Amino acid sequence: EISAASVTDCVRRLCMKANRFLPPDAEAALRRASASEPWPVAAGILDELCRNLDAARETGLPICQDTGLVTVFAELGE
Repeated sequence: EISAASVTDCVRRLCMKANRFLPPDAEAALRRASASEPWPVAAGILDELCRNLDAARETGLPICQDTGLVTVFAELGE
């Protein structure tokens, strides 16, 4: 038997992790794009996204401050 509080805690932790870290392959792709983007405006935006990743890792804050509101629908068994 799994309590609703345990599910709530797990969902909370996973949401927080998803807002602070990208999967390694996604982060690597973003960094490659930032390093190879020839258009200065786009390169600047990609560089800012990379700096946000670094700041999130260092501070524990979300990657983007405009994270919105998460709604989770979880189906619990009997």
